[in-house]
Amino acid sequence: MIGLKKINASVTPTANSQEEAAEMMSDFFIHKIDKLCSGSAASPQHEQYETVSPKLNKFKPVTKEEIKKLILQAPSKSCPLDPMPTELLKKCVDQVTPSLAEMVNKSFETGVVPDCVSATFDKETKPRSRNSQ
Repeated sequence: MIGLKKINASVTPTANSQEEAAEMMSDFFIHKIDKLCSGSAASPQHEQYETVSPKLNKFKPVTKEEIKKLILQAPSKSCPLDPMPTELLKKCVDQVTPSLAEMVNKSFETGVVPDCVSATFDKETKPRSRNSQ
């Protein structure tokens, strides 16, 4: 097998039973973890660095026409999390597509999704009971 080494029999501990072998293995890992934990308290703190998100510059900007086409092709279904019903969105598609295209392109450019949009993904949806349908 590639990547696996044969264990040297003289290095492995011997046990009289499977229970004893399991206990020895458990003790080994408990002591190993204790050593790691006690050593980490004395280790120097790592410096904190601000992470910089890379710009998403490999995306082709979307056009108003592409946004409009996607909206009009979408099924006219809505859910309570939708900011506006799909049917209403389709009726005012010409008015909203410039803003939507700009928002999508800015998100592609900066790698940031506006809070008002990302908040929708954070909301929990509860399954509807049969009585509420």
